[in-house]
Amino acid sequence: MAESPNRFILKVGEIFPIDKGLAKIDEDLRHSRKARISNMRPDLVNRFLGCIESYLGGVEICTHVPEDAGRLEKQPAKIATCKSQWFQSFLGQKVNMGEVLVPTALYHVLWTDDKIHRVFGVTDPSYISFLSKKNFMMRLEDEQIFATVYDRQEGLSVIKEKAKKASVFRLLVCPPKLVRELLPYILKSDFQMILSRRDPLVEKLAEDPEVRFGSDAKIYMVYGGEECNVGSIRLNHELFSIMWREDKVFNVMKYENLIFANYFGRAFDTAWKYSKKTKA
Repeated sequence: MAESPNRFILKVGEIFPIDKGLAKIDEDLRHSRKARISNMRPDLVNRFLGCIESYLGGVEICTHVPEDAGRLEKQPAKIATCKSQWFQSFLGQKVNMGEVLVPTALYHVLWTDDKIHRVFGVTDPSYISFLSKKNFMMRLEDEQIFATVYDRQEGLSVIKEKAKKASVFRLLVCPPKLVRELLPYILKSDFQMILSRRDPLVEKLAEDPEVRFGSDAKIYMVYGGEECNVGSIRLNHELFSIMWREDKVFNVMKYENLIFANYFGRAFDTAWKYSKKTKA
């Protein structure tokens, strides 16, 4: 079915197969004239510098450790060392989180000395602008944990357990099956829900003023080549992100760093403003 010509459509990011993700970074770097590479493994920095040799004057490198500056095969205009070390907990393993930032995209590369674990690209213009101005890897100090990426079923179990004790719920376009499982706890709390337009609960909860359904906008991610919805659940002060489509859950992640938890948490407030009431 063709998309409505008046429908707002925004792809906010993509989780790539590793080789495809690295190739996409190479491609974006070749077509940019400005880039910032931070907290990255030296061999990857050298790979990326090879893509941007013609505009090294517009490249900023923030190395993982001071010694990495001597391992660079090319010399960009600006070289410094990250003041903070950024990590993610990825399927139970603590891994480094590197960044590649160009004007149209941000890439997180999760790495250890012997492996690339994930390439996560973000193309949301407001988030790219936020990161461009802040440069947290240079502004903050010491160790920072960005997020925890769970095994899918483990992540859903963590959400369900925390939901039993939560007093504040903010739920944004989550899988209908999960919403039904959480509903007994949600309705006992301070809650607001924005449901998927296709969720059967939209009709059943039509009288509740704290329940709305999503606008006609299509805001999506791509996971391994497949389009998926991006939902979130706030349980008290903790924010979980869920990528899903129909009954399939692709990814469950919790934002550990409060700066980013608060930033992404504000998406609910914007969505609430533009969502639709279940009953006029």
